[in-house]
Amino acid sequence: GVELLRHLSSIGYLGNLVIVSACDAPVVETSAQLAREHGLAVTGYMQKPVAAADFASLLEQVVAMIPRSAFDRGH
Repeated sequence: GVELLRHLSSIGYLGNLVIVSACDAPVVETSAQLAREHGLAVTGYMQKPVAAADFASLLEQVVAMIPRSAFDRGH
């Protein structure tokens, strides 16, 4: 996971990330902080197992961040 974050940073990835991991909560939080320190946009993070309602709520937040114009282009 950490190597993926480094890779995304090195290629200038501009998308938002949702980090989901089975690691302990402090490790997941540290991973999110590391991603932010590497210039990546972290929308949220969750620890597995993920409750369906919690994941759905996070996805709603992600969709709310998408500019309305992106939906008008038919993508």
